[in-house]
Amino acid sequence: MLADSEDQSVRSIQPKLRTGNKWRVNEAANHAKEGLKMKDIIGFTLTGGKGLRSEKIKWLSKIEAKEKRDMTIDEIILDEDPNRMQKAVQ
Repeated sequence: MLADSEDQSVRSIQPKLRTGNKWRVNEAANHAKEGLKMKDIIGFTLTGGKGLRSEKIKWLSKIEAKEKRDMTIDEIILDEDPNRMQKAVQ
C-alpha cells in the first residue's frame, strides 16, 4: 500500500511483511489490483434484482489514491473470505 503514496521517499520503501507460509501479502494485493483493473476494463455486472444505476459505480481510473487503497482492501477481503469459510467448515 505504500507504493501508491504521493511521496517519493515513502514509495521507495518496500518493507518485508511476514505472514504465514501459505498467504503472501504482495501476491494478494497484486491479485486484487489486477481484478480491479479487469473490472475497470470489462465493466461491472449486475447481480440479483438490482437495476441499472441502483448503486454508484466507482471506476478505478477515476478515483483518488485513498479510495483505490480501500477498494484494494475490500477486494482482498472478498477473495479471502471463501477460503476462511472453507477452513472454518472443515
